[in-house]
Amino acid sequence: MNRTAALLACLLALLTSADIQARTWTGVDGKITFEADLLSIEGDSVRLRFESTDAEHLIPTRFLSEADQTFIRQKTTKSPAKSDRKVASVPPTVLASIKREAAQRWPNSYDMQKYVIEQETAAYRYLQRYENARIPAGVLSGIKREAVERWSSSYDMQKYVIEQETAAYLSLHGDG
Repeated sequence: MNRTAALLACLLALLTSADIQARTWTGVDGKITFEADLLSIEGDSVRLRFESTDAEHLIPTRFLSEADQTFIRQKTTKSPAKSDRKVASVPPTVLASIKREAAQRWPNSYDMQKYVIEQETAAYRYLQRYENARIPAGVLSGIKREAVERWSSSYDMQKYVIEQETAAYLSLHGDG
C-alpha cells in the first residue's frame, strides 16, 4: 500500500507540474550537455533543476547554446508573466527578510547580495513543496522542525540539513 501511495503521489506531481520543461540542454561551446527541467525564466537567466542531482541552479542564458537561447526566447514571448509567478511565490515579508539578511551579511557587495537572495528564495520555494513519501510523516516533520530551529534565518541551510538528514535516515533504514 505504501508503494502504491508513493507511485500515486509521483504521478500527481507529474500531472500538476505542466510548467516544468524537461529537456537536454547544451553549453555555449556545444561540448557539454545535461538533462534539466526548466523551472522559470528570470531576466537573463533560467532556473534549472538538474535531473542527476535534483539541485536547482540559476544559469545565465549566455552560457547556453544558441538553440537553447532561442527556446528560452520563445517561452518568454509566449508567457512573459511565467517567470514572475515563480518569484512571486515567495511572500513579500519573507522576501524582505531575505533581502535584509543579504544586505547585512554583504553590505559592500551587491553581486553577493543578489546571489544570496537568489539562493535563499530558491531554497524557500523548494522547502514549501518538499515531501518524501519514503520517510514516515512524523520523522520528516521532526527533521524539518530541527532544521528550522537550527537555521531560522537561512532557508538554504534548512534545505541542506533536510536533504542530509533525509538521506541519512534512508541510508540507515535500508532505502538509500
